[in-house]
Amino acid sequence: MYLSARILFVIVITIIGGRYSLPLNWCSISPAARCRRGSVSSSRDDVLCCRIRTILCCGTHGTEAIRGIVLKLPEPYEAKWDPSAFSKIPGLVLLIISSELRLPRGLNCLPRALKVLVWNSCPLSSLPLDVPLNELVILEMPNSKMSKPWSGLQFFNSLKSLKLSHSIYLIQTPNFKGVPNLESLDLEGCINLGEIHPSLGMLEKLVILNLKGCENLQMLPEFDERMKCLSIIDLTGCKKLACLPNTFNNLASLKSLNLSGCSKFSRLPSNLIENMALEELDFSDTAIREVPTSIGGLPNLKVLSFRGCKAPPSISWKSYISFSWLFGRQQVQIPMGLRLPPSFSGLSSLQKLDLSYCDLHDESIPSDFGSLTSLEILDLSGNNFVHFPVDSISNLLQLRSLKFDCCPRLQSLPRIPPNLETVHTWNCPLL
Repeated sequence: MYLSARILFVIVITIIGGRYSLPLNWCSISPAARCRRGSVSSSRDDVLCCRIRTILCCGTHGTEAIRGIVLKLPEPYEAKWDPSAFSKIPGLVLLIISSELRLPRGLNCLPRALKVLVWNSCPLSSLPLDVPLNELVILEMPNSKMSKPWSGLQFFNSLKSLKLSHSIYLIQTPNFKGVPNLESLDLEGCINLGEIHPSLGMLEKLVILNLKGCENLQMLPEFDERMKCLSIIDLTGCKKLACLPNTFNNLASLKSLNLSGCSKFSRLPSNLIENMALEELDFSDTAIREVPTSIGGLPNLKVLSFRGCKAPPSISWKSYISFSWLFGRQQVQIPMGLRLPPSFSGLSSLQKLDLSYCDLHDESIPSDFGSLTSLEILDLSGNNFVHFPVDSISNLLQLRSLKFDCCPRLQSLPRIPPNLETVHTWNCPLL
C-alpha cells in the first residue's frame, strides 16, 4: 500500500436517508472539530453543512490531525465550500469522494500532503493546482467532467496510478513528462478522447495502458526504446484506430495486446515478432484478412484470437459466366474467409486458439495444424466446413475443448484426439 503508516485517523462521512454516520475514530476528534451528535438536525442539508463546514472550513482545532476523509452521499449535492477549504487540512493524505457534488464556488487547491485522491464524478474540468501535489501516488477520477486534467508541464513525481475512465469530456491527455514514475494509466470509456500526448511514449515505468472504448482515438504515439516495462495494452473498441506505431517493437516486456473491435485495424505490424514476450493477442472483429506467416515467431504466445475476421465477399467470374443465364447479368458474390498461414509451427506454447466466424472452409486448415502441441481450447464455430480434414487435430494430445457450433454445412467431424473432454456442435443441422 502506498500510504504512510503514520495515518492517525480517518473521518468517514456517510449520509443515508437524512441520517449520518461517522464511525471511524470520531470520538478522537477534538470537540472544536466536530458538532455535538445530540444537536444534529434531521435535515440532510443541515447535517452536511454542519459536518462539512466544520471539517473543511474551521480548521482552528483538530483539523491538523486529520489524515483521511471519505465522503459518500446517495444523492447529488451542492457543496458551497470555501475554494481554499482543503488548505486548512494540511496533513490530509487520503481523500475519497463517492458522491455527485456540485461546486458552484469551484476549488482552488488540494492538500500538499495528499497521497491518494479518489473522486467519482468529479465536477471540475481540470485539477486545482494552486498547491503542487508532489506527494500524490494514486489519482482516480472516473466519470469526471475533466476535459484536460492539467495544462502544460506539471510535476507529479510520486504518481503511480492515474485513472480517468469514462470521462466523456476528456478530449486530450495532458503532458506526461512530469509524471516519470507512472505505472498504470486507465482511460477506458473516454469516448471523445482524440489525442494522446507524445510524452506517453516515454513513460519508462508504465506497466498497464487501458484505452478500451476510446472510440475517437485514431493513433498512438511512438514508443521510446526505454519503455521496457509496458506489459498490458487494451485497445478494445477503438473503432478509428487503423494501425500501431512503427516503434511498437520497442515494447520488450509486452505480454498482452487486445485490439478486439478495432474495426479499421487491418494489418499486423511487420515487426510484431520482435515482441518476443507476447502471451496474449486478441484481434477479434478487426479488419484483418490475412494472418502473416511471421506470427509463428512468437514462441511464448498462449492465447490467439481472430474471431469474426473475414474478407469481404468477392466476385467469382467463373460463377458469373456459368450462371449468368440464371441470374441475368447479376454478379455472384462468394464469401472469402480469413487467410491462415501455411504453417503454425513455432507456436509451441499456444493453449487457446479462436478462429470462429472467419468464413473458413475445409481447405483453409493448414496441413501442420497438429504442430500446436500445447493447444487446449480450439474454437472453430460459425465457419463453412463440410468435411473437416480427418487427421488435422488427432495429434493434439492436450486438446480439452473443441467447438464447431453454428456450422450449417458441417457433415462430419475429424478424428478426435484421445484426451478431448468436450465437443460442441450446437446448431449443426447436417451433422
